[in-house]
Amino acid sequence: DSSSNNDASSVALLKPAAAACPQADLSVTKTQSPANYVSGAPVTYAVTVNNAGPSAANGASISDFLRGYGQGNATNLQATFVSCTPGGGAQCPANSAFHNYSGVGAYDNYLFSTPVPQLPSGGSLTIIYTLVATDTAAPCSSGSGDIQNFASVTAPAGVTDPESGNNYRSVALLLTCADISVNKSVAPITTVSGGAVTYTIDVASAGPADTNNIAFS
Repeated sequence: DSSSNNDASSVALLKPAAAACPQADLSVTKTQSPANYVSGAPVTYAVTVNNAGPSAANGASISDFLRGYGQGNATNLQATFVSCTPGGGAQCPANSAFHNYSGVGAYDNYLFSTPVPQLPSGGSLTIIYTLVATDTAAPCSSGSGDIQNFASVTAPAGVTDPESGNNYRSVALLLTCADISVNKSVAPITTVSGGAVTYTIDVASAGPADTNNIAFS
């Protein structure tokens, strides 16, 4: 064979590269206003869900629930859905997906757990709830506690979230409880015209929490 360079040949079967998995950086933020508990005063919660892209995350799951600890489980709660506002081409779930809650205390009571119909890159949802917490007439079960509110967002099947650390947020409404009492006595019990009497007023706290700035009149 005068030339061995042509004694063999080969062909290659090319396999197309796998398509890149869509990615969407989802995040949730949550605010509570005011931060301090006042019995009977409304508290406003704002939950904001964002998709920083680059891909859409249609069908992403969002949820929010209440959980009480300590004195928070001996408090009357009334949570009411106010609104859902979309931005950047997103679409809110139907209003029926957002629930109200009424009861004493809370343990993983979901205000909503639902998919988002449309959440494109750059899209967002802002969900508003109000909560009214009212002291019960029962004695303090605990000197302190809180009502925590948890919000989360999860990417839909087939979409990868490259940063999951911002998918979950919570806030807490701090509670304290103390049994405050007042007693008034007079001495002497009987007197004559022009006689002096002494009134004694005692204000006491049976705890279990410490108290400050008690209104007294």
